[in-house]
Amino acid sequence: MKLILVAPNSLLCAAFEENFNYLPNVETVNNYFEWLPDFDCLVSPANSFGMMDGGIDAAIIRFFGRSLMAKVQQQIIEDYLGEQPVGTSQKDIAVKNAIATTVSAATFESAN
Repeated sequence: MKLILVAPNSLLCAAFEENFNYLPNVETVNNYFEWLPDFDCLVSPANSFGMMDGGIDAAIIRFFGRSLMAKVQQQIIEDYLGEQPVGTSQKDIAVKNAIATTVSAATFESAN
């Protein structure tokens, strides 16, 4: 398995390189994930409600389509009664030219 850390911000990319360069099979890319030739999984640092309308989440929705956000939110309703606990993650399947797995990992409750 290979882990690709993608950061369009050069300072963040440099921090990734500094902190992860000693690990095997870790690559850092100073660009947007949309420019990667291929990937099998994309992890979203999501909020607990599946609102994917800002930051990297908005880019993910632009890339995969709005139906992904509806799938994520429906899964949160079914599995967590509407609020995914911080520290948990769920797997969602998104389609764009090929099938890719997205993982929404709740890292905060809400942006508000």
